[in-house]
Amino acid sequence: RIVVFGHTHQADLFTVLNHKGKWSIYANSGTWVDSSPRSCTFVALLPKKDTAATTDTVTVYQYVDDNNIKKLKSAAIRN
Repeated sequence: RIVVFGHTHQADLFTVLNHKGKWSIYANSGTWVDSSPRSCTFVALLPKKDTAATTDTVTVYQYVDDNNIKKLKSAAIRN
């Protein structure tokens, strides 16, 4: 229920109800080469930590400079 893709689009993240009525996360990592200045965005998947946990988290980040990373959007779904 997590879909990650990247192409020549802006980085984005959104949740929708799928055809089975369960929440899904769609994350687009964006592009590094087709924009000026380069967006330097990426997606991080944080799966549940143990078998008792019920939440997976997906976050879109951006490299701001050599020492900083900025969180753009984040979403979590319960499994």
